[in-house]
Amino acid sequence: MISGEHKKHGDIARRTGGDWAKEEWAILGTTCENIKQLAGEIIGALNSNWNCGYADAQHKNDASDSLQKNSFESANTILTSHENYQEFIHKGLSGSFQMREAFQDLDLLIVNGNHHEASKQILVLDPVKKNSIQKKLDKLSNIELILTTEKNSHEFHFLKDSIAGWNEIPRVDFEDRTAIIKFIETKISNSIPKINGLVLTGGNSTRMGTSKSKMDWHGKEQQYYVADLLSKFCDRVYISCTENQVNSIDKNYSPLPDSFIGLGPMSGILSAFRLDPNVAWLVLACDLPLADEEIISELIAERKPKYMATAFENELDSFPEPLITIWEPKSYRVLLSFLSEGIICPRKVLRNNEINLITPKHSEKLFNTNTPEDAAMAKKILSKNETRYS
Repeated sequence: MISGEHKKHGDIARRTGGDWAKEEWAILGTTCENIKQLAGEIIGALNSNWNCGYADAQHKNDASDSLQKNSFESANTILTSHENYQEFIHKGLSGSFQMREAFQDLDLLIVNGNHHEASKQILVLDPVKKNSIQKKLDKLSNIELILTTEKNSHEFHFLKDSIAGWNEIPRVDFEDRTAIIKFIETKISNSIPKINGLVLTGGNSTRMGTSKSKMDWHGKEQQYYVADLLSKFCDRVYISCTENQVNSIDKNYSPLPDSFIGLGPMSGILSAFRLDPNVAWLVLACDLPLADEEIISELIAERKPKYMATAFENELDSFPEPLITIWEPKSYRVLLSFLSEGIICPRKVLRNNEINLITPKHSEKLFNTNTPEDAAMAKKILSKNETRYS
């Protein structure tokens, strides 16, 4: 006899959010013109700090796109490069997974709720759309804000019996744009992903001649020093390792065995996101013995979740330093996309995407030790620092 529910596939963590984006808000209950105007004002106010987008449907009185009239109308996909942006037209119908792919880097997506649904809703009490609202009662599943119009709210008494917790839903006047924008911005700010820490223990260390993760720079193995360092800033900290190394990790620390194999540092980063795709991962490698609380504090202080990653600029080549980087949840799909193209270099991913690249106050703390000569130099610097502060 077989007991328990049969499961065809194993469990895997999924990123939270709606069908479009992590933070998606449908505005409904008023005219499309009002929705478009309100969405534009919200996006205009917030887009400098957050990636914002808008989803709508073409209306009957809209002018047809000129590209649909010319000789390219038979093309399925059209890309037009403009001076400051690119216009991408895809004629094929897309499902929810394709939608999330298209909007995965957004911090906020506003949707015209007259045409599309979203996981969160802003309901406008506009008498013009009273009948429409009555027809959509079954669609009003997660109203988080009500926008009232002058002297008309009483016409919607029928909603009190239809919407759970109706009296507890926040209300703002439709014309009070400042309050509306503040409400949305607060919601986005409160949804900023937490940060987990990931210790990259390195590969075979063939040039160094010994495992960099086990070298003692600060009175303990470097992998444990880095883990302790990250624990001061992160919710949870894991030590990246292979399956064979799990039992060798001190029981006071959390090992994270690679579920992506043979990809170098990319193995650890992708395995971390596979464990939890809803947090940002602060990655710090054992190759940087001079990294300390100060530079970690600097990295976190400069973090901008609008971008897929926040990284230091290496002064030697002006490239991003992937060995100490905050990877936002939105970078998971990007990393997988590069992997599908056979690219497993985290630095190349950072170089070919828009990231928050910052100049470190003390660039020497990014000193990378790969050889015995590098190690000797690092020990010399550490010795000088200890003498200076003793």
